[in-house]
Amino acid sequence: MPENSTSGNNSITAKLILLLSVATAALWITSQLIDVYQYTIVGVFYEIVWLPMLAMLVILPLAGIVFWVKEKFYRYSFYLYSILIIGVTVLLLTFWKELF
Repeated sequence: MPENSTSGNNSITAKLILLLSVATAALWITSQLIDVYQYTIVGVFYEIVWLPMLAMLVILPLAGIVFWVKEKFYRYSFYLYSILIIGVTVLLLTFWKELF
C-alpha cells in the first residue's frame, strides 16, 4: 500500500496551527488598519489578546518548522502555509510605515 504523504495535512495539529496563524495575522493587520482605542470594547479586547498574539508570532513558525520537517518538507503542507502567513505578517508589520 503506498504511503499517503498528505496525511499530515488532515491532522488536527496542522489545522490548529494554520487557524492560529490566520487569527494572529488578522489581529495584527487589523490593529494597524483601525484605531483599536476608538471603541472601548475593542480596546479592551486588544489589550487582553496582544501579548498572547505576540508570543504566537514567535511560537507558531517554530512549531510549523518542526512539524514540517517531520512531514519531510511536503510542499502542500498546512505547516508551510502557516510559516508563510506569519512571515508575511512580520514583514508587513516591520515595513508598515514605509508601505502605507
